[in-house]
Amino acid sequence: MWDIDLGLQEQHAFVQEWPLERLKSLSLVEYTNLEKSTAFIYWLEKRTENAGSIWGGSAYKFGIYKRRNLERFADLSLVRTDGEYGWLVKYGNTKEEAFQQVRVSLFQVASSSISNQLEAIDAVDFGNAVKWKIAYLYNPEQVIPIFNADILRRAAEGLGYVAQQDESVSAMHRFLLSKKPMDQSTIAFACA
Repeated sequence: MWDIDLGLQEQHAFVQEWPLERLKSLSLVEYTNLEKSTAFIYWLEKRTENAGSIWGGSAYKFGIYKRRNLERFADLSLVRTDGEYGWLVKYGNTKEEAFQQVRVSLFQVASSSISNQLEAIDAVDFGNAVKWKIAYLYNPEQVIPIFNADILRRAAEGLGYVAQQDESVSAMHRFLLSKKPMDQSTIAFACA
């Protein structure tokens, strides 16, 4: 179970450390490094886990990551490595191309969230868990801290949401927000 107060503190610390303007010039080393505590992706996964978890799965969910284990690597058709970094091919053929696309996506998600344009986030080509966690961290009043689309759907359906064939994650967030009591934080609502 989440520690709501700690989750709120983590969210506040995140936006203090990673303001929107910083994302514009974010470097690959700031995004992913082996020191962990200073990396953006470490903040997303570990330092803000009480604000909602995205643990599990592959590090490829971040689009590109610095590899710890340089020995093993399966160069599949969807992923690449230069030996030091691993990334999804859909973002580029080199680490520089891949990170440029990832940084653009991060900025699109964060700025769309801040301006409450949740529908624009649906269109960003980035994993749902990561992009909706980013959206929540930048706008915790308008995004529910549930980052798995199936769990979000079940929560919405439990409150009367009727799933559409072309349903979007943003539509489920909007529906859940309409059910949240005005005096309750989104994180407290998600925990209820």
